[in-house]
Amino acid sequence: MTLPIFIYMALISFWQIDISILYLKDVFSENIALFLFKLFRAATIYAVPAIFYVIYTLIHKQEATLKENSWINKTILKVFTKTGLIGLLIWSSFVYVISWTDYGIQYLGVRDIHHSPFDFYFPVYGNLNFIYKVHISSLGLLLFLVYVVSKRIHNLHLRQFLSTFSLCSIFVFIPGLLNFFPDTGILISSAGVIIFSTLIMLAFVRLHHYKAIQLHQITEMQKKMDYTGNLAASLVHEVKNCTTIIKGYSKMIVTNQVDIKKDPSLLSFIDLAADQLDTISTNYREYIKHRAIELEMENLNTIIKNSIELSQQLVHDCDTTIEFSKNYHHLKAYVNKSYLSQVIINLIKNGIESIPKERIEKKIIIETNLAGDLIHIDIHDTGKGIPLSNWESIFDPFMSSKKDGMGLGLPFCKKIIFEHRGDLNIIHSDANGTTFRITLPQYEFTDIIDSNEEIF
Repeated sequence: MTLPIFIYMALISFWQIDISILYLKDVFSENIALFLFKLFRAATIYAVPAIFYVIYTLIHKQEATLKENSWINKTILKVFTKTGLIGLLIWSSFVYVISWTDYGIQYLGVRDIHHSPFDFYFPVYGNLNFIYKVHISSLGLLLFLVYVVSKRIHNLHLRQFLSTFSLCSIFVFIPGLLNFFPDTGILISSAGVIIFSTLIMLAFVRLHHYKAIQLHQITEMQKKMDYTGNLAASLVHEVKNCTTIIKGYSKMIVTNQVDIKKDPSLLSFIDLAADQLDTISTNYREYIKHRAIELEMENLNTIIKNSIELSQQLVHDCDTTIEFSKNYHHLKAYVNKSYLSQVIINLIKNGIESIPKERIEKKIIIETNLAGDLIHIDIHDTGKGIPLSNWESIFDPFMSSKKDGMGLGLPFCKKIIFEHRGDLNIIHSDANGTTFRITLPQYEFTDIIDSNEEIF
């Protein structure tokens, strides 16, 4: 729908230029004004096939459902075809050619604006100008058909926009007919265009808003589907490992390859694999059950400080310090403070555990910054770093570098931040440490203060 509506809107703009020429009596001579007026008259003439193109697009490209159960629908389907569009373009060109002759417009006269010292050009029409009037009058019928056909579109938001578009265009069309009468003043049509433009702009903004929400929902759904696919693949891999162990040892027992009485450890291996399978299933259930979270406006500074306080025992045990660079008095966003706190604690814990015991500087640094309408929470540790090749895979479920880790901590954090309409990534990592960045959308202005580090 973008192209036909753009063409129509552009033609309305040229129409206003055509009208404005008539008010430039002191700028253009009659000959030049007449030439420009005839030239830009193409805007109103070709507005008819432009609206025809809109209806053609609705029927053939937007899947407007017109059942062949009435003569009206059958007629619309037969008329609004590519052949019909070409035929109308040819006819419009014929009308345009007539407008260049004395049969269409003979010359420009001069009229006065009532109760005003100003005067303006006004066209004196020829004998065949009625063809132009009939042609323009068909625009009203076509706009009505846009309204009728738009009601058959399944997409609610596009249907509402096109209904508004057609009704507003009719309000432009009616004042435009008054331009044929000099006593009414040519500016009346311009007032209709101003109202039309305002209402259409509001309709465009509303349609864009709905489309943006729809795109965001589709993106979020795709992200969740991708995570679900990765999670399922990882789960299948882990379950297969456990079942392979159970199957192998069970086969040895069934085929009497070993004597259970002499070597009872075989059963313990099977039991251990079964426990591992049960643990994986439990963790999987806990991971996927967090499907939706409630978001409220919260102060991120408070959440970060509370998270640091909850991590104090681990910080004390590992002889580590945490520095919080508080750059804003109030840093607010729509979040779930419990889940976001859990993410920050998890990242702090991972950072502390990544720091080698022999490392002299054992430190976690948390810093907040703004980038446009986004909030960045950077969590830096002085650990041993993460290889560049693993920057993405560490967020995959069941991928862990820890000996006893299940590999669900970081994927869980990533999932929670996605639920906040944000993202979690590594932005830097080397042998001296790693920086994780939480990105959240900002919904409220924040107050900037001088950098003030709080050490815990």
